[in-house]
Amino acid sequence: MLRRVVVGLGIVSLAIQFGCATGKWAKEDPWPQYPPPGSWKGVERHASGHWWMPSKIGPEAGSLEGTGNRGVIFYAGEEKMAPPLDSDGDGVPDNLDKCPDTPKGVKVDKDGCPLDSDGDGVADYLDKCPDTPKGVKVDKDGCPLDSDGDGVPDYLDKCPDTPKGVTVDAAGCWIIRDLKFDYDKWDIKPEYYAGLDNAVRVLNLNPTMKVEIRGHTDSAGSDAYNQTLSEKRAQAVMDYLLSKGVGADRLSAKGMGESNPVASNDTPEGRAQNRRVEFNIISR
Repeated sequence: MLRRVVVGLGIVSLAIQFGCATGKWAKEDPWPQYPPPGSWKGVERHASGHWWMPSKIGPEAGSLEGTGNRGVIFYAGEEKMAPPLDSDGDGVPDNLDKCPDTPKGVKVDKDGCPLDSDGDGVADYLDKCPDTPKGVKVDKDGCPLDSDGDGVPDYLDKCPDTPKGVTVDAAGCWIIRDLKFDYDKWDIKPEYYAGLDNAVRVLNLNPTMKVEIRGHTDSAGSDAYNQTLSEKRAQAVMDYLLSKGVGADRLSAKGMGESNPVASNDTPEGRAQNRRVEFNIISR
């Protein structure tokens, strides 16, 4: 609570003429006297007006005269403190705000900084991928990095150096999609040549690249059967690439059997995804 009292006293003019004089102050104003007459002997005090003292004795008249004002002004009551400044209007005063330029309407934490729910360093209002797992590296939009641009973020990508223009599976590995074989067969049908020809094109664009062709099966059949079948299908793909001019020193074939599924083998759709041929890049 603040209270204040202002006191003022002023004299407008004062004229003195000396003779041999004594007398008493006289007043020429209508203002009430205060304090009551006689409080200060010989002087009567008024809020404002003309004061004068005529001569009473001596050979010459004399007087002391003046005009003045005096008074007391006071204010009583409470004076409220102005609220602290909050320049960005986020509810956190400037003296506590660690992010004083937050855009209007953005939700902030106790320090006045925009919320970052997934802790990736990109504020929620700018984050296009607001649920990034903790510790995952992100780009300026708050999305997980995808260094090879295959659509599978680096933290999930088991084949992080996939060349441009190839098809990848859920693990980010280069595959020949929908390459199917007849039951207990490993010869390649003509309708799948286009996918393999694209693999040849990519290899020609990357002349030092070496790949391992991996054949996979679903879980139908015995482990031994699936292992042999996957090896024969991987070799069939390798033979096709060799026939298109890819050097033998750049290719190898390996059967993986049913050991590396990318989907559940409990559904037809999952088993179809698991029957695949992948290109694993050994070197660039």
